[in-house]
Amino acid sequence: MPNKKNLRTKLPAKTLRFPIVGIVASAGGLDAFKQFLNSVPIDCNMAFVLVPHLDPNFESQMAALLSKVSLLPVVEANQGMVVEANHVYVIPSKYFLTIDAGVLQLSEPPIPQGREIAIDYFLRSLAKDQGDRSVGIVMSGTGKHGTLGIRDIKLAGGMAIAQKPNTAEFDSMPSNIIREGLADYVLPPEEMPATLIQYMRQPYIKYASKSSADATDEDENLKIILAQLRKHTRYDFSSYRKNMMLRRIQRRMGLLQLEQVQQYVERIKEDPQEATALYRDLLISVTAFFRDPEAYEALRDYLNSEVTTRAATQFPFRIWVPGCATGEEAYSLALMVIECFDKYPIADLFASNPTKLVQVFASDVDEAAISIARAGIFPASIASDVSPERLQRFFTKSDEGHYRIGKQLRESIVFSRQNLINDAPFSKLDLISCRNLLIYLEPEMQQKVISLFHFALADHGILMLGPSEANLHSNQLFEPISKKWRIFRKITAGRRIRVPLPLLGAGGLHGLNELQSSSLASRQGHKEIVERALISFLRARDRTGQPPLRSALYVRPTC
Repeated sequence: MPNKKNLRTKLPAKTLRFPIVGIVASAGGLDAFKQFLNSVPIDCNMAFVLVPHLDPNFESQMAALLSKVSLLPVVEANQGMVVEANHVYVIPSKYFLTIDAGVLQLSEPPIPQGREIAIDYFLRSLAKDQGDRSVGIVMSGTGKHGTLGIRDIKLAGGMAIAQKPNTAEFDSMPSNIIREGLADYVLPPEEMPATLIQYMRQPYIKYASKSSADATDEDENLKIILAQLRKHTRYDFSSYRKNMMLRRIQRRMGLLQLEQVQQYVERIKEDPQEATALYRDLLISVTAFFRDPEAYEALRDYLNSEVTTRAATQFPFRIWVPGCATGEEAYSLALMVIECFDKYPIADLFASNPTKLVQVFASDVDEAAISIARAGIFPASIASDVSPERLQRFFTKSDEGHYRIGKQLRESIVFSRQNLINDAPFSKLDLISCRNLLIYLEPEMQQKVISLFHFALADHGILMLGPSEANLHSNQLFEPISKKWRIFRKITAGRRIRVPLPLLGAGGLHGLNELQSSSLASRQGHKEIVERALISFLRARDRTGQPPLRSALYVRPTC
């Protein structure tokens, strides 16, 4: 490992008064880095960390090469090096790089996937360390490297820039960021520094709003913005937490160089595309294969000890993943349940028809995310989250280095566009996993959703929430399996819990209610088709204002 001469006192991240910008690239990245650094002024008051793909068999000369075109000092990162403003740091070959409280950390990469996942590894640590002050830039390169890390940055409230594809020697990496709607700016490298400097001057980054609006004006402005979102996107965010909404609005104001909320109100009224951009910001969610591995292990232990014995004669094992985003969580749960059933002599059953073993209903309101989930193609960097054994069994690797979900696993999952708050739930479920979605909702709506989950689960069904969400051990509807990892078992009530549908009432959400399943119908059995038809009927009935047929939700088709 590089020497530790630069080991310094660790500084808390909150003491840093300057942004840290992570810039990543692979093939063609050197020229892009040169063009970028050649345009950075010496007093930019930012720090830059460069993470290119480097050949581990050779010592990197990149820091020396970039020093020739940069006004800022360019150094190779060392273990324990404190990041300073107006400096450039380059990852050394053979090592992983992360950042913790503004201090660079080097570690040995896993073998053999080290080179393939170093980019996302750093960006994800940057998002965790710097939060909404983090900035990620994706330059020239092949594959989907950087996508997972940029998603984390966007969820943290940070900013993302993609290199303009026609200026990149290899445009796959930036094009993928753009295609997935993650890029706040699309620019050639030489224009990025000026845009960064303008963005960093905004109150959003300085943690101080210059708006003099009082609470009444703030509430009124928020109502107008919510109305514009309903008008242009047909989705109602009124149940989302106010503080989260305001931070996302302030982020958009920073990107647009606006300092007054009233200016943003006028902008969103006049520009439907801005409503769409804010909508995408509000829906950005981060998911990963086996996110919080210890939580999955706790669930697996319970499944192995109790549920699989019961379910071994009650196939299929039914799972619902509301807010599934791009599908990693749904795939993780499906393959883990399949592994739990390995001890039973049912391998032939799974091979011939995987839906007889496990059925996963994965839903989200974001059609773009659902499309990615349905495709089942993921970057090579998932190797940091998925074991080699699982990659070999459940995935196939393409010539480009991507991982594609295997056919048998893919056919066990139905991805659908669905609104958790406004649409009828799935029924008679063995497991619901809703991780880190409730934290975005107001407390009253959280409780309604929890009641909905109780309603949808079969007797003794399991509910898995995210680690940041409320503990339900005192809730009369659930008892804890693991308090730490928010895993609960349904308490069978003496009477059925009445759940109003939609949860917001007749004046609530608009649209986004259709489960788009036509492309999946050919892969579904008769039972699934009947169940989905029943759900569609209930939704249509709800929209007309007729009393919902609640008892019908307990019907489990057997055809």
